[in-house]
Amino acid sequence: MTAMMGVLAAVSSPLLMTIGFVIWDKEWKGSAFALNMFKGSLASVGFLLLSIITRLDAPFNSGVWKLTDVNYLVLSAVIGILIGDAAWLEALRIIGARRVILVDTLKPFLSALLGYFILGENLNAWAYVGMVLTVLGVTVVSLEKDKGTATADVEGEGGGSSSSSKLVEEKKACWRDGVQLGYFWATLNVVLDCYGSVLTKQYGAAFTTWEIGLIRFGSASGIMIFMSASFLAREFLFARRGEEEVELPAHVRMGLVEGDEKGKGKREEEEDENKAREWFKLPIMTVNAYMRIALGVLLVTFVCSALRNYALFEISLAMALTLGGIGPIYSLPIVHVVKKEVVTGKAVVFTFISVSGVAILCLLGMEQ
Repeated sequence: MTAMMGVLAAVSSPLLMTIGFVIWDKEWKGSAFALNMFKGSLASVGFLLLSIITRLDAPFNSGVWKLTDVNYLVLSAVIGILIGDAAWLEALRIIGARRVILVDTLKPFLSALLGYFILGENLNAWAYVGMVLTVLGVTVVSLEKDKGTATADVEGEGGGSSSSSKLVEEKKACWRDGVQLGYFWATLNVVLDCYGSVLTKQYGAAFTTWEIGLIRFGSASGIMIFMSASFLAREFLFARRGEEEVELPAHVRMGLVEGDEKGKGKREEEEDENKAREWFKLPIMTVNAYMRIALGVLLVTFVCSALRNYALFEISLAMALTLGGIGPIYSLPIVHVVKKEVVTGKAVVFTFISVSGVAILCLLGMEQ
């Protein structure tokens, strides 16, 4: 019964994750670091409350909270949240929610290897079949989507002149560089997240799912708050120096100025530069926007993380991360409805091939 509950938890988590991804992709206006700090801090409050409520008889029992286990969970937070999530959010910003989720389906492949070498989980021939199908599906779907995006990005830029052709080539090159960078961040997140999950399973067995969330997200957000406060103090001390005292008017920062397309492009460029310069600050957004971001935090950082932690200890590592990789099934209709992205038949077919590989790896590829 507990194993079945673990499976249900693992299957439910990617649906919540997909919805939260789309919300953040649409609403967040700040840096990846700022979102990571905000979501970790907000979720930690919920984890703290439930950690106390679920152990009212002996909260923070010293027999459970062993220093070695806590330290390794903090290490897993640094690897999987502080660094890994920053890479994940940066990839989300560059290549979008659906591509990030597709890259995430590589996690079963890596988790099976880590499970074999670190946790002693044996692999059979079905595991390799599942790995090949997963990688094949992810690669084909990604290339199919990228080809369509590249065509759309440069459409209408031609015209026969050499200058237009040069502009098209430059735009293609910029697009390729950006996508490659996005895939690098997404892949780095997969590696760090898998190893962070290994550490969590090794050293978190004595804790509740809420306590694991509190330790991991609390420590990571604490480090980020310290970093943000340090840069804010530095900015305050040197606020009168040169260009650091120059600040965009509020109406420009909020994007409320109307003008021609050239002026709009210039303002957007200035806003991007300002965002990069103030990566350690929470962005200026409306209360309603922050409420929608908070909804994403509830879905992804709080509930989804708790479900994943629960599943991690009820079923195998490979199965937990495998079932957590079925996001493409959820993301195709959601992203199509919300972002109006065209979903080709080929993308649908190879998404199901990818998920089939994940299922084979999970159900047939692990020897019990």
